[in-house]
Parts: sequence; C-alpha cells; structure tokens
Amino acid sequence: MQISRMVFERVLALTVALLVVMGASIMVMQRIYHDRWYYVSEFGAAGLETEEDFKVGFTMLACGILLAAWPLRTVTRTSSGRRLFVMPWMTVGLAGVCFFVASQVNCTESCPSLANPEATTRDLVHVWFAIAGFVFGCLTMLLMAAARKGRLRHVTIVAAIAIGVISGTGGLLSLAGSTSELGAILEHVATGIGLVWLLWAVFSEVGRSQRNFLSELQRDTRRADGESTHQPREDPALDQA
Repeated sequence: MQISRMVFERVLALTVALLVVMGASIMVMQRIYHDRWYYVSEFGAAGLETEEDFKVGFTMLACGILLAAWPLRTVTRTSSGRRLFVMPWMTVGLAGVCFFVASQVNCTESCPSLANPEATTRDLVHVWFAIAGFVFGCLTMLLMAAARKGRLRHVTIVAAIAIGVISGTGGLLSLAGSTSELGAILEHVATGIGLVWLLWAVFSEVGRSQRNFLSELQRDTRRADGESTHQPREDPALDQA
C-alpha cells in the first residue's frame, strides 16, 4: 500500500511538471506570432490569432498548479513546530482555481487594466482572478519559507524577493503607460521564476515524504529483526522437569 502511494506521488509530481512546463511553453511560444512582447494575458486577448492556443496553455498551467496542492499537503507546521493556521496546499490550490478561471475568461484586446475606463466586465473578471492567483502564489511561498529550513527556505526567500522586485517594476511600467517591452518581459521573467520555484517545492516535498517513509520502514525492520534474534531464554526449571 505504501509503495503504491510512493509511486503515485512520483507520477503526480511528474504530471505537475509536465503540465506546468508544457502550459508555460505554449503560452510563451505565442510571441512568435507578434512583433513585440506583450504582457502575459495580452497574448490571449479575444480576437487575436493566438487566443485559442494561449487559452490551452493557460488551462494546462492552471491545472498543474492546482495538482501541486497534493504534494504540499504534508506541510502543516512551521520550522519551530507550531501548526500553520493556513496550509500551503490551500493557498496553492486556490491559486490554481483562480488561474483556471482567468484562463477561461480571457480579456479583450490589449487587456485594459483595472484603472482603464475602457475595461469591460470580462476584463475585470480576468484581471481580478489573475491578481488573486498571484497573491495566493506569494502566500504559498511565505508559508513554505516559514515551514522549512535549509536550502528550500533560502531558495524560497531569494525567489520571493526576485519576483517582488521584478513584477513590481513591470507593474509600475504598465500603470505608467510605458510603451516599452521591458515591463512585459519582466512579467514573463517573474512568472517563470515562480513556476520554477513551485516545481522545486513539489519535488522537494515528494522527496522528503519518501525519505521519511523509507526511514520509518528501516526502523521497523531493525526492530523486528531485534525481536526475532533475541528470543527469551527458557526457564531452567522446565528443562529439568
């Protein structure tokens, strides 16, 4: 039973990686159909020739993020032993749901921002759910940093800072109405860092879970061997009888 679970978790982790990598690749590949870099959601705007392919990629990506909730279910306490009030699997699951909604309700041409009076209800739904997905993704990183020590925590902190700085710069350029491609490129870079981190966290947790299981199995085996090789000696009185 336990072996089957280990195989299932490995297959699930690989499925998450496959969906995330393929989905993100399909989304980024839409760049070849345009003469410049667009912000991520702009590639899937209604009416563009890249709309349908982008939606397929975005849907795959959202499903991969949603499935990542299962491997992270083992993270329930902080590194000091206190129980987390909100678990990482909850926040990454909500991020996946939000991105799934955003993938199905794509924005109109040029994807007007929230501050743009030309934004339609469709635009607002897409943007709000996309923002919520990013927020839940950031919460997942903060929770993982609080729950784990060592390399995973260090990588998480570095990735979170990089995403904050890069995406913040891109967001400011967007709000400023900059016509430069720099803001769009920065958004793609920040998204890429977040996805690479997610895969790192998923495989780290699967590896940790399986190492713990194997350690428990070895301890149980040693305990059983000790019991079988140290049988109680029989009572001498019985031998004499």
